Amino acid sequence: MKLWLSREDMPLDAPTEAHAARTWEPLLDEILASKLRIAWYGDRPLFASDTPGPGAALTDRASANLWSIAADGTDLRSHTSLTSEEGYLREPATDGSAIVFSSRGRLFAMDSLEAAPREIEVLASGVGAARLPRPASASENLLAMRPLHDARASVVEWRGSAHALTHRGGPARPLAGACGSRAREVRPLGRSPFALFVSDAEARSDRELGGVGSDVLALARLDGGGEEIRLAVGEVGRILHAIPSPDGSRIAIVSHDNVVRLVTLRGLGDPAKETHGKGAHTAPGADAGWEADADRSVAAPRLDHVREIGRSSGGEVSDLAWSPDGRWLVWAEPNSWRSRA
Repeated sequence: MKLWLSREDMPLDAPTEAHAARTWEPLLDEILASKLRIAWYGDRPLFASDTPGPGAALTDRASANLWSIAADGTDLRSHTSLTSEEGYLREPATDGSAIVFSSRGRLFAMDSLEAAPREIEVLASGVGAARLPRPASASENLLAMRPLHDARASVVEWRGSAHALTHRGGPARPLAGACGSRAREVRPLGRSPFALFVSDAEARSDRELGGVGSDVLALARLDGGGEEIRLAVGEVGRILHAIPSPDGSRIAIVSHDNVVRLVTLRGLGDPAKETHGKGAHTAPGADAGWEADADRSVAAPRLDHVREIGRSSGGEVSDLAWSPDGRWLVWAEPNSWRSRA
């Protein structure tokens, strides 16, 4: 979100056409982070931003703090110094005299821009029944449901966790979803007995240690057994999209800096072609490969290499799709007259 200023003196009840014709100029265009909850404090625009300050790169990150600037676009100042360990500054507001904001559910006040924040103790009360634990609704926050190749089950993304659900009876298997981390982009990995997902487990340093951190690609067995397998794809930042090829041997990922990368795996087996033991054959009606027991599971694939295959200069890359034979990958870029393959 950008910050704009109009220097024309105009009453608020002026006609809509007059407001629409006003001229506006950007302030702090060189600051790449958002500027939120903008208000006037005296003759200075006040706002919240998670920018590290002037000269920061797109990949630099910081905790949200309170900032102000002179009306002519100079004299940028930071008025709080909250870290990721202390929490982000949220919802700042002012009446022109005092300033209030919240952080991690606590309320703070400042008597001036130079004053130190002081916490305001608030005792919240309510109906006891509203604070009792209750089951989470299975239909709320259901973000995605993607069927496996045999249509006997689906991988489900729900409330930041990943699950494998059979379509007709059978168990619901949790695949990923440790407390404090979030699983996204949950998808079957080809015909293999593994599911692919994006985890922010290693990026928790943002919140805990004040670092930057990166999302990771991870695999989990569809039978719910074994340990989570993380693929060391490097410092790619936040992964927005992760789309495996039809055979699961390659994964296209898009990161927050609008870069498209291709992750290649090796050692990926097709359970439909596997035999369990010498001369053994899977009988009709037997469990599919993804339902195999731990003692006869196929080996997990391993990371081969990662390479950059595209970069958008117009914004976020979206709508990635593989051709049925896995030979072509297409995507869409904003402000572009064509899709790239």
